[in-house]
Amino acid sequence: MKRLLSYLFFISVSFTALCQGPPVWYDSAMRDMKYPREMFFTGFAIGEKNPGESAEDAIRRISDEAKVEAVSGIRMTVSKVMNSTSSSSLTTGSQGVSEVSKEDFVSSTIMRTDIRDVPGLLSEFWTDPDKGIVAAFAYVSKSELARKVDRRLTVNITKLEMAVEEIGDLAAASRLKDASDALEGLKPILDDIDEDQKLLVSVDASLSDEDLQILRFNELKNVISSIDDSLKDGVSIYLSCSAEIFGNAYRDFEEELRAALSGFRCHFVESSEDAERTIVINASAVEHSKSELYNLSNYFCYVNLDMTLENNVKGVCVYDGRISQKGGHTKSYRDAAVDGYKDIVGKVMLIIENNLL
Repeated sequence: MKRLLSYLFFISVSFTALCQGPPVWYDSAMRDMKYPREMFFTGFAIGEKNPGESAEDAIRRISDEAKVEAVSGIRMTVSKVMNSTSSSSLTTGSQGVSEVSKEDFVSSTIMRTDIRDVPGLLSEFWTDPDKGIVAAFAYVSKSELARKVDRRLTVNITKLEMAVEEIGDLAAASRLKDASDALEGLKPILDDIDEDQKLLVSVDASLSDEDLQILRFNELKNVISSIDDSLKDGVSIYLSCSAEIFGNAYRDFEEELRAALSGFRCHFVESSEDAERTIVINASAVEHSKSELYNLSNYFCYVNLDMTLENNVKGVCVYDGRISQKGGHTKSYRDAAVDGYKDIVGKVMLIIENNLL
């Protein structure tokens, strides 16, 4: 049934094409006349339907080939601008004065634009029933492209400004993990802005830095860089940890905690007076029970942990409480206690993350 529908579709398209004849754009000279390069980016493709390929798929494939050619024209134009542009300007960001040129941003990355990223890119197709071929033509008006991309660029830079302000607030509030995660999330919009600037250059190489909003964009990138630098060392923490198993110190627990905290952009200081956060932990293990099952002994212990968390920047205690964790082992009470300590690390980190980081 699907094959029949595809066949009927192709026959219908071919009959329509036969009645109408080839469109104007089928002839290269007429195509250049009606869609001059000064006003349009264009692409043309022609091919046969592959064996087993539906008519719809053949038309879609060849139409996409035409669109790819049109986009290649945009990329080639940007490349030419990159090789010929030497204009530069001085822009001032939060990090001071830095030289920024149109060439710098155009050559900063390989253009990644594809047929889905070019607004206003249209395509038409025509089938030749006698030769069994499909021809397709893709085109986009440079003026329409510039208008839509300029609007999209302005929207994205405005979104970036709002996001950077929110990230700055998170960093100021010492919510470093949230700020770091938000910074990572900026990459797509940064790439989109970079691509839109390149698209505008492809339309008009004479556009000024102001037209391309280069100054505004670089000021935002300077702020982002400054925030990122401030987050690299992370929040300073003073950790006081006392853990024991039946009266004997158990230092492995503190090492496990430090390793877990390091994953949250934290660094440790020797005095609470130098710390932005203070963590005080006192933990101990107690025997709970022993059972016998199938000639195997099962030992159980509880680890009881008291913890205080202080935000020294705000001068407040954000958590003061006790948590417990049961541990079990077939070898001894001590091994059961060690298991309890290993399992309680996750609980401790969850409380710290929710209340302190």
